Amino acid sequence: MEHDISVGNFVHFAPGSVVTGGCTVGDNVLIGAGSVVVPNISIGANVVVGAGSTLTRHIESNTLEYSRKKDRIVREVAHPNSVFSLFR
Repeated sequence: MEHDISVGNFVHFAPGSVVTGGCTVGDNVLIGAGSVVVPNISIGANVVVGAGSTLTRHIESNTLEYSRKKDRIVREVAHPNSVFSLFR
């Protein structure tokens, strides 16, 4: 974690994840192992970021995000109150 980061409630940063300066992370977010969030990115609420992803753009709420070469939304969260509904 770097400077000037705003983190919501119930956020999990897996081992090896890096969140750089000026980022905002919403409630109920899981940032996968080895993921990198570049400076000044906003991540909405109820988001899962896949392991090894590199986020280079803002992420909307209620999504599953996975990116190796290019950011892409995999799908929207069916039940925004539980980000872990994605694993069913």
